[in-house]
Order: sequence, then structure tokens, then C-alpha cells
Amino acid sequence: MERVKSSATLCVVIFLLFAVSAMAFVAAATHGLGGGVKLHAAAADSFDSFDSLQAFARALPKAELHAHLHGSVLDMDTVRRIAREALADFAADGVVYAELRTTPRPLRDGTTLEGYARQLLEVFAECDAEAQVLAALSADTCRNSGDLTGALPCEHGLIPRLLLSVDRGKSVDAAWEVVNLAVDLLKDAQYVKYLVGIDLSGNPAKGRFEDFAGPLQHARAAGLKVSVHCAEVYNPPDTQAILDFSPDRLGHALHLTSDALDRVLRNRVPVEVCPTSNVITLGLNGHHEHPTAATWLAHEHPVSINTDDAGVFSTCLSREYASVAAAFDLDLSQCSALAVAAFSQAFDARTSAALLPLVRRRCDALLAAHAGSGAKSEGTVSVGAAAAAVNR
Repeated sequence: MERVKSSATLCVVIFLLFAVSAMAFVAAATHGLGGGVKLHAAAADSFDSFDSLQAFARALPKAELHAHLHGSVLDMDTVRRIAREALADFAADGVVYAELRTTPRPLRDGTTLEGYARQLLEVFAECDAEAQVLAALSADTCRNSGDLTGALPCEHGLIPRLLLSVDRGKSVDAAWEVVNLAVDLLKDAQYVKYLVGIDLSGNPAKGRFEDFAGPLQHARAAGLKVSVHCAEVYNPPDTQAILDFSPDRLGHALHLTSDALDRVLRNRVPVEVCPTSNVITLGLNGHHEHPTAATWLAHEHPVSINTDDAGVFSTCLSREYASVAAAFDLDLSQCSALAVAAFSQAFDARTSAALLPLVRRRCDALLAAHAGSGAKSEGTVSVGAAAAAVNR
């Protein structure tokens, strides 16, 4: 028992040290001497600081597609609280659609694997219902005031969706348990719309992808989308096996051979980029050193910008957008197009299709308002064509 307590304490200490290091990196990267990172030409044409660029990014309607619910929690009340807080934080940052992912697990309070997943889905349903009530009130206000620009249906909340994660560091039997649970949950009319996919994640140095292809294929056959953490470490055989499986999205995709990179580009497999997470875990000097981001942007590849774990990396989605725009010299139209394009990569295709016209209209209104405020007009054209190019 003492050994277990010591191990748990060591894990907590390591986690805290990592979190502190992440916070220190982000503070240095975004606040530095003189009040912020140096903005390149396109961003500097419109903004005089990183903070003002982030303010624009916060106003953009955004989709978060790669966010983990982590934490060494012992009871379901804590899990429910963390989930609610995560959704509230995303909503406050201008996120209108969020796919969270978590590995279901039994807890010390007696919560079973199934109970864990069901109670999280219950939280999602509660938050969704609250957002719909607020959105209906907002729509009435817009109609009464004569504002016909079209408020987003989730303007006072967000649309939450869930992926159940399979841990590649655990057994294949454990993977089957998670997948079978997910397939069973699809039969529950109360929660079916919230559960949209399966994620394969965990320690990339453990396990072989091909061992998990069976349960992932079963999930796909049942109608679930599949996202796979790919090439977080250099492992060409594993990456090839992942690409052979053709996941619906790839997480990270950092250490790719030239052949693998060409294959991802050729097949236009959407990539979930987590800029600050990648910079910190790879020990880079800044976002401009990200190993693949510049390539995706140069090829107008379908990518989404994400936080990975906002708490651990002391970030938020608007900060991620601003960091990418500042590091890779994106103008406002390109930044907006990235936000729009992410919705087309969402696993809930019906909801994203309904949101896209409203999101495009909101982004165009923001660009027009910014141009009208006296900023230079470059990059203030409609984002529709640019986003379509990214997702074509």
C-alpha cells in the first residue's frame, strides 16, 4: 500500500512539474520582452500585438476537434465537474462545436466503465439543453431588435460531442471492451447523437496499431468515425499500418517519412494539429518550428487547430489560432478560413452542415467589421472560397 501511495505521489509531482514547465513556455512564447511575440507582415498589417490578434481569434466561431479529458480522478462527481468546466471554458472562448475524448474507466467510487461513459453523455445532454434554451432566447431577441444577420444556434453555449478513447498501451481485450461499449451506447436514443467516434491514443511507444485494427474496424462498421494518434514518434511501420487503415482523421501526424507525408497529402486525410502541445512535447523553440504545420498550410490541406489538453498546456483555442497566425504569417481571411474548414472535418456531419452557412456568415461579418474599423483591407474577402479550398 505504501508503495502504491509513493508511486501515486511521484506521478502527481511529475504531472505538476510538466504543467508548470508548459505554463512557463506559453508565458515566454506569448508575452516575452516588449509585450508579445513579433507579428509577421500579414498579421502586423492588422494588429499591433499578439493580444489583439488573439481577441480577433476569440471572436471567430470555432470547432475544437482534439481535446482530451484527462486527470487522475477517483469519483464521478469530479469527472462531471471537469467536463462541465471544460465545455464552459470552450464556450467562453468562442468555440461553438467541441469534440471531447476520454478513456472510460472504472472509478474508486464504484462507477463502472459503462457508468463513466453514460454519466459523461448525461453531462453533454444537460449542457446541450441549456445552450438550446439560451439560443432560443437569443433568437427571439434578434428578431425583436430587427437583427437578421443570423445568430449561431449555440451562441450562448456549444454543441458537445464525445469520442471514447482506446488506450494503445493497454490490452486488445481492453480495446474491445471500449468499442463494444460504444456500439451498445449507439442503441440508446437519449445519447446516440452525442457519441460520434472512437479515438486511438495513449503512449505511442507502446503497442502496435495493427493489433487494434480489429476493434477499430468494428467501430467503423457500426457507424462510428475513427481518429488515430499518428506519428507522434518516428515509427514508419506503425504509421504505414495506420494509413493503410484510412482513419477519418489523424491526430498530430508529426514524424512522417516523405512517402507517408505524400500519402497523407494525396489522400487529403484531415489532420488534427495541436500547436502548443506539439511545440512543448517536442522541445521546440516556438510555433514556427512545428515539423508539419507549414506543409499543411502551404498545401491547403484539411487541418483543424486544437488545444489537445488546455489545462496541461495552459492554452485555449483562440490562443492556438493566434499563435499559428503569428508564426506562419496568416492574414485574417486565412485565419478565418482555418476556423471555417474545421467544421467540415467534424464527425457529426449533419450538425456541421447546418452550422457552416452561419459560421461563414459570422466570419465574413467579422472581417468586414475589422476592415471598416480602419485596418488594412488585405485578407478581408469572403472566407467561403478559401475554406472550400482547404476541404476540397
